[in-house]
Amino acid sequence: LLIALLAALASPIACAPTVDEEEDPDDVPPHSEEEIEDAREEFAAIDVNPADGFITREEVQQMADAPEEEEIEEFFETYDLDQDGQVSFEEIMTADESLRQAGEEEAEHQMDEEAM
Repeated sequence: LLIALLAALASPIACAPTVDEEEDPDDVPPHSEEEIEDAREEFAAIDVNPADGFITREEVQQMADAPEEEEIEEFFETYDLDQDGQVSFEEIMTADESLRQAGEEEAEHQMDEEAM
């Protein structure tokens, strides 16, 4: 999931559940335990210094299939919520929830426009 995040950048976790058209967009379902566990495993694969619990730019740059510098910058702009130059797992999950909510609101807005 995190590798997918780095590849897709600024999009919610790929296998995140979506909200049905009939559901309230403020009621975005939480990630499943499996999604969270998969994300933790991918986070750990990138975090070469697991004692600190953060992903740094250097760690992303050291990945075997490292993203372009632009993509790394976008990743940190999106997920480094406290802007300290490192991303925690909690920041990723929090930002992802916000991205999912924004995506659902966008989808609802588009549906409203199409209905007009």
